[in-house]
Amino acid sequence: MSTEKNLQGKIALVTGGSRGIGRAISQALAERGALVYINFRKRESEAQEAKKLIEEAGGSCRLLQADISKEEEIQSIIDQIKEESGALDILVSNAVTGVLKPISELSVSDWHFVMNTNVLSLMHLVQKALPIMENQPYGRIISLSSHGSWKAYPMYGSIGISKAALETMSMYLADELAPKNITVNVIRGGTVKTDAIKNFPNLDKMLAQLTKQTPMGKLTSAEDIGSLAAYLCSAEAGMITGQNITVDGGISIR
Repeated sequence: MSTEKNLQGKIALVTGGSRGIGRAISQALAERGALVYINFRKRESEAQEAKKLIEEAGGSCRLLQADISKEEEIQSIIDQIKEESGALDILVSNAVTGVLKPISELSVSDWHFVMNTNVLSLMHLVQKALPIMENQPYGRIISLSSHGSWKAYPMYGSIGISKAALETMSMYLADELAPKNITVNVIRGGTVKTDAIKNFPNLDKMLAQLTKQTPMGKLTSAEDIGSLAAYLCSAEAGMITGQNITVDGGISIR
């Protein structure tokens, strides 16, 4: 893990930051000196555990409970950040949900639930956060995507479509926000063994097959994604924007 404090003094918000990939990103940013606001929807015990780990490692962290599928709750957490810290430098849109059904079986409520959480939330987050981001020396916005945005996986349609929309929205945001010195990028991660995939059918068989197909011979870890996110948030990454950056051990090249 890096001990370089190249994000010292930066204020970060990580949605869905209490577990899995979100926790790894929160930890990576805190290790480098950022004050990290961890958003969680429920499971406060996991959020408290993430906060404890960060603080025990010498980092700074605060918790914000909110359902980011709801615009008014996004406004509430941005207002709290503004009141406490006055600004926001880094926004990581990581929270994700999904309905594991064939598209032919999705209901309208299923569709709106996934799209509101995975896509519309990014638009609302940016709109609400922009007033406290745009006057900073630089700003960073990162979204998390997956190979399901461009490859078909069984039962993954609602999530994959939402990720494709997220990638396209990020491209347009990168173009719009560049004059404000705010970069917008997407991290497209390989399969990471977290609670988010525990309900996939034939999970162990799928993971074994993916490991075998990966040139590096192992699955992507949450820490791999956290390290990349931290780099993209640094001053050194100031000319990287509008990109979908893949970290998957090379499986996508086969």
